[in-house]
Amino acid sequence: MECADNDDFDVIIGMDVIGNGDFVITNNDNTTKFTFRVPSQGINF
Repeated sequence: MECADNDDFDVIIGMDVIGNGDFVITNNDNTTKFTFRVPSQGINF
């Protein structure tokens, strides 16, 4: 999923959903992105 540059964007994800996958939020060069995948495969930073 991608969104156009818009300051009017909100997301609500329940903890029961987040607990079943990998959820990551990153910010680089003033651009915030989130990634979510199911099933969890572990995250290697």
